[in-house]
Amino acid sequence: MRSIAIPTIFLVAACLLVARSTANAQQDDPRLVAIGGLAGSHIYTTYGYIGTVADLFAYEKYDTKRVQDLMKEVVSMADVGIKQLHKVRETNIGESDKKVLDDMVVIYGLLQQEANALSDYSVSKSKEHLDVFNKARTDAWPKIKAVLGIKD
Repeated sequence: MRSIAIPTIFLVAACLLVARSTANAQQDDPRLVAIGGLAGSHIYTTYGYIGTVADLFAYEKYDTKRVQDLMKEVVSMADVGIKQLHKVRETNIGESDKKVLDDMVVIYGLLQQEANALSDYSVSKSKEHLDVFNKARTDAWPKIKAVLGIKD
C-alpha cells in the first residue's frame, strides 16, 4: 500500500501552470487564477495525503479509527470542492476553463473513491477494497498530471 512519492517542486510548478493556463483563457482574471491555483494545489495535496495515511496504516502507525476519521474528512472536503467548482462553472467563463473545472471534479470523485476504499480496507483488510483503492489511485494520478501540466 505504498504511495507514489511526488517531489514538492512539482506542486509549485503545477500550481503555476494551472494558474497561467486559466488566466490566459480569461484575460488574466485574478479570481480564476486563484481558483485554479488553489484547486490544483488542493487536489495534489489531497492525493499525497491519502497515500501518506495509507502508508501509515500499512506500517501500523495509524489504527482503523484514525484512518476512518481522516478519510471521512477528505471525502467531506472534496464535496465542498466539488460544490464550489460547480458554482464557478455556472458563471460566465470560457469553455477551456469549464473543461479544467470538469476535470477537477472528476479527480475529486476519484479521490473520494480512493479515500472511501482506504477507509473500508482499514476495517475489512479485503483484496476487494484494496483493489478499489489501487484503481482509484492509479486512475487519479494521470488525470492530476494532465490538469496540472506535470511532465514525466
